[in-house]
Amino acid sequence: MLSFRSALGIGKPTGDQKFSLGIPLVIALASGVLLLVALLPLPYWLDEGASIFFVTRPLPEVTRYVANDIHPPLYFWLLHFWVWIVGTHPAATALLSLGTYAVALWYLFRLARLLYDRRTASITLLLCCSSFLLTYYATETRMYTLVLAAAMGAYYYLYASVRRPERLSLWVGCFLWNAVGVYTHYFYWLAVIAQTAFLGWQALRGQRRLLRRWGWLLTALVVAFIPWVPTMVARLTDKIGQLEWMQGQPWSGRLLATAIGALVPIDPISPLLPLPVRWTQVLLAGVIAAVAVKEIRWGQGVLTIGCRNFSLPATFLGVLIVIPPLIGQSIGAWFVRYFIYVLPLMSIIFARLIIAIPRVRVRQTVLYAWVVTVVAFNWWFALAVLPNRSYFSWPAVAQQLTRLGNPPEAGIVLVAQEEWVLLRHYYRGPLPLVSILPKEFEHGDPELDRLRLAALRTVTESNAGEALAVARSFRTIWLVEGPSRPLADPDRSIAETLGGQCRPGPMDTVFSSQGNDVGLTVQRFDDCAWDVSAIRPSAK
Repeated sequence: MLSFRSALGIGKPTGDQKFSLGIPLVIALASGVLLLVALLPLPYWLDEGASIFFVTRPLPEVTRYVANDIHPPLYFWLLHFWVWIVGTHPAATALLSLGTYAVALWYLFRLARLLYDRRTASITLLLCCSSFLLTYYATETRMYTLVLAAAMGAYYYLYASVRRPERLSLWVGCFLWNAVGVYTHYFYWLAVIAQTAFLGWQALRGQRRLLRRWGWLLTALVVAFIPWVPTMVARLTDKIGQLEWMQGQPWSGRLLATAIGALVPIDPISPLLPLPVRWTQVLLAGVIAAVAVKEIRWGQGVLTIGCRNFSLPATFLGVLIVIPPLIGQSIGAWFVRYFIYVLPLMSIIFARLIIAIPRVRVRQTVLYAWVVTVVAFNWWFALAVLPNRSYFSWPAVAQQLTRLGNPPEAGIVLVAQEEWVLLRHYYRGPLPLVSILPKEFEHGDPELDRLRLAALRTVTESNAGEALAVARSFRTIWLVEGPSRPLADPDRSIAETLGGQCRPGPMDTVFSSQGNDVGLTVQRFDDCAWDVSAIRPSAK
């Protein structure tokens, strides 16, 4: 009878452990590729639009934009140069995220192999490749797969350093990937705290040298981040209200349910069990915790658990999985994407759970059933999410705008800069599509620092007088407004200014997002008789 000790990598593997991964791996990879094909062509949603809006500016202005956002600048710097090479089509910009996801999977495979063995690493990779949640973020023009790559790289070098503390190059690798993480997302510091807790635990077990080396690494990391500390403090202070709102959300079980649901299909399984979904999650969480314990074995068909101590891999995984979301919940940050690096670590434990099954035929059957049901669940999840992938269906919006202006001399379309970035890839109409921003804004206008983004229900504080001057030769103007609403001056919106110069027509809501209180409207203004004095130019 196979013991859990050998399944956990304690002792030599037996011949009974060998089983085929070929067909399950093909199923998982095929599912992952099809998900990529389904997700890559999708248009930008608002957060991605903000990313593109950032990085299409000169690099110094990119940094100034990011300083007013809620993320550190590294991803936007990388995306700035990536866009310069490949352009701003959604599929092209998503390739940067896909590339960093590939790096993350490579380090995850190495980490799982270092923790246990190659078979564990293969099953871990299999589970992650079939995950819709991970694939979703791998095709999004945002920074989350770079966070994932940073965490997987840092974790690999950290564990390798624990095994071989004399290797300075391993500590350097850990430092570099942690530096990438903290300059990519503020909440990555929670992963740094988890690493500190793990090494602190190892120091209590006699490995004090590790903690001294980590102290030097952590000091270097803090020093490297000092230039961005004032910005981080200012932005997180501004977000206190949002964090309080997040803290009031029903977090309990959310992260666990989402993490387990991404890799273990709770919804299809729960009807087969005589337990509610919540109890199923608790039971499964208990099994996962039990598998991580060192002293677990089968004896005459009876599972025996001894909790005398934990193995080094179990301690490593347990600390890094539990601490970031628990601390994050305490400050109100429960979004799963903030802790995306937890999901691959859980997949390592799921892989160990499969390998721990004592009989090879049962183990093979469970692996097949596991992969098939996980793939089915992820596609069910994908088909539920994809219709709401964008707040705005930009191709549909562009198609409706294309019907405007027949004949072509009917007018001009004014669009706020953020929406213009999202629409320009799809609009094929006859009218000029002009973004509403003052001309000198492109050259570092001081009002740049007061810009607020489309994802927030706030006003873009920029004087658009000179932008309106472009429209003076047109008697008909189509105004497209989304969540960002530029001002003609500090007191009047663009629509109010146009209403004083033209005859306003009806407003048509092109698209609205249920539950998000955002929409995209188009309004026609006719018979424009421009009073030049009424258009105040931008302040120099």
